[in-house]
Amino acid sequence: YGDHRDLHTAYRRQRQMCIRDRNYITKLITVANECTSLRIDFAAYNSSETDIDVYVKLLTGDETNPGDQSWEELTAVDYSGSKNEFDFIDYTYQKDLSGKQFTQYQIKLRMRSRNAAVVPIIKDLRCIALA
Repeated sequence: YGDHRDLHTAYRRQRQMCIRDRNYITKLITVANECTSLRIDFAAYNSSETDIDVYVKLLTGDETNPGDQSWEELTAVDYSGSKNEFDFIDYTYQKDLSGKQFTQYQIKLRMRSRNAAVVPIIKDLRCIALA
């Protein structure tokens, strides 16, 4: 039989090393006209202990089951790369399609943290479909 305190210490260390993540997924958005580009803007508190990943599904509207389509990860277009411990920073992501068009889209924001007491916060989410 092991010492109860050793088990508790091992559990605490394992919890501290785990990355906690949560997803925010928009509903499937249908636009009136065919579009070739999608721009995603938001402000976020994103400290050194947190990360935010942005994913998108761009659909033609002809898919039989949009839920089966895979997510595509985007990289930030306008982001300094520095983490800010105190302020919200503006982020911009954009997906351009060359020669293709979409009439439906869905966004997934994956928010990760290495510390349960410090989580990313997102506000002012704007998604703009461009023709």
